[in-house]
Amino acid sequence: MTERVQRKAGPGRGLGIRWHLALTYLVIIWVTLGVLLVFISRSLTESGLYSRTTYLYAQAHLLSSSIKARGGPLGTTFGSAGGVPAGARVLLIDGTGRVLSDSAMDNDMLEKNLTGVPEVRQALDGRQVANTYYLPDGSYVLYLAVPSDWDGRGGALFVSQNLDDIVAQHKQFMRAVLWGGCLASAAALAIAGVLSGIVSGPMLELASVAGRMSSGRFDLRVRPRGPHETRTLARSFNAMASSIESTFAAQEEFLMAAAHELRSPLAAMNILLESMEISPPSQAEFSELIEDLQGELKRLISTSEGILDLLRIRNVISDGSNRGGRRQGSSGQGGSRQGGAQVGCQPREFQSMVDQVVQESCLSAAEKGVVIKVDVCPVLCHLDPVIFKLVAGNLLDNAVKFSPRGGTVWVSACTEGSDLILSIQDQGPGIPSEDIPRVFDRFYRVDAARQKSTGGTGLGLAIVKEACKRQNAHVSLESRPGEGSVFTVRWHDAVA
Repeated sequence: MTERVQRKAGPGRGLGIRWHLALTYLVIIWVTLGVLLVFISRSLTESGLYSRTTYLYAQAHLLSSSIKARGGPLGTTFGSAGGVPAGARVLLIDGTGRVLSDSAMDNDMLEKNLTGVPEVRQALDGRQVANTYYLPDGSYVLYLAVPSDWDGRGGALFVSQNLDDIVAQHKQFMRAVLWGGCLASAAALAIAGVLSGIVSGPMLELASVAGRMSSGRFDLRVRPRGPHETRTLARSFNAMASSIESTFAAQEEFLMAAAHELRSPLAAMNILLESMEISPPSQAEFSELIEDLQGELKRLISTSEGILDLLRIRNVISDGSNRGGRRQGSSGQGGSRQGGAQVGCQPREFQSMVDQVVQESCLSAAEKGVVIKVDVCPVLCHLDPVIFKLVAGNLLDNAVKFSPRGGTVWVSACTEGSDLILSIQDQGPGIPSEDIPRVFDRFYRVDAARQKSTGGTGLGLAIVKEACKRQNAHVSLESRPGEGSVFTVRWHDAVA
């Protein structure tokens, strides 16, 4: 139902961006031509009328002066006075408005009173005047009158002329403009098609590649071409595609590693159970088999919890960002703190957060005889306790796990400006320099045999790295074989 309504609401859904751009260019051209046509047409008409009126005024005054010099209308013919302007009709009128002479030699017009004609009336009042009219038969005429004193009692010379030649000239001009507009529109439409193709081509290619990417082809890219905006869009799309491709590749790699890690304890447990079916164990062997099963089960649980922690990091930070964004939008205060600070998080005592993490690691440390020494400066911080526990807890567990029996782990913290720095140092075997760049990779183990004996899953440091990256914090490692390791985490702008 919704789809049907949307289709009805979109009358232009069949036209692509190329046609929209081309038609837009065409409309702009026609509007521009229309405006220019109106102004040019009006200017030409006014110019033609002004020229014709000026000419007839001059001819009327010359004719009036010539007739007056030859004794007036009754003793002079139009031919002897200089002639009538081409296409014009001249009437000589006395001071009472009666027609004395007509160049058209219409006897019915003689002695006729024309004071009802506005131009004649104004000319008898001493003013020259000219006006244009459309007659009932459709012709366009000019009426012009100038004052003329034939015998000392006033008078007027009235001229009428048909302006069909100006109308014909105007129509000819309009036809030329319309034909020119049609030709210009055809050329403009062709040019607009080419220009719109420059814009729409990259966008259509982008849409095609995006559709193919939706089926799983994340290796596809588009060519940056066309205007600056489409090139920028193409580069942004390629960057997004590369990020998606790398993300999916990382997820596939993670799933494969996770499946391998989960398969190992399950396979070991399956072998133990099959051996029990083939050969029922004795009482002493049964206890040993149960212990092995529990060990593999703990390893399976530890790996599952590590995977869940990695997923939990994203959910916690995403939820915190959304809550902080809502607070900031409603109150305008206490919003986002850039760097490692949690958005909208209330200030907390950093020392109590560290003490809580240390307290949870005391049991495993006591079992190995490892001493944990804490030196933390009292300070308020903007850190999410869940994320901090994942970071500090994993680092401290690693330090205790790899420290020798009777060893010492140092937990220290200090501030540098608004930055908060946490360091955890152990007395473990250390890490070779060639392995340091990879220790934060998921499921990576420096020594697989030793990791298995300590119960490691290879996810602890990966969780730390992921949590630091999402809080814009930085974790670093300094280690040498036989001298232990020092992990340092710096949260930027975390001090309250």
